[in-house]
Amino acid sequence: MELYKRIGDLQTDEDAKDAEKELQDRFGPLPLPVSDLLLISVIRHAAMELGFTSVEQKESTVCFFHPSVEPFLSSGLLSDPAFRGRIMASPGGRSHIALRIVGRKSGELLRDVRTFLSVCKKFSFSS
Repeated sequence: MELYKRIGDLQTDEDAKDAEKELQDRFGPLPLPVSDLLLISVIRHAAMELGFTSVEQKESTVCFFHPSVEPFLSSGLLSDPAFRGRIMASPGGRSHIALRIVGRKSGELLRDVRTFLSVCKKFSFSS
């Protein structure tokens, strides 16, 4: 149980590398899903720092829920070349930004999410 809590508390790439090393020392080579779990924890922390309240994958879309998508609409983020045609904002209901991930493998998906969060940081979306 303590191990799951530690993984959930990872905040930086350095934290994830340290946890990966510790897990490898204890259990041997890590399967890809475990490495992905470490990265997902870091991604969730980065998203929360930017004011996102939740990050959820729904079929072929990753949704980044935020109290208000208006700053995204006026920032130019939606037309960023890294995501042109794959990103949209939904201001109604549970407002969110949706990133389409059709045909993406796990590693590509996680890289896309990290890139999206880096671009958001460039536009200074924070809580």
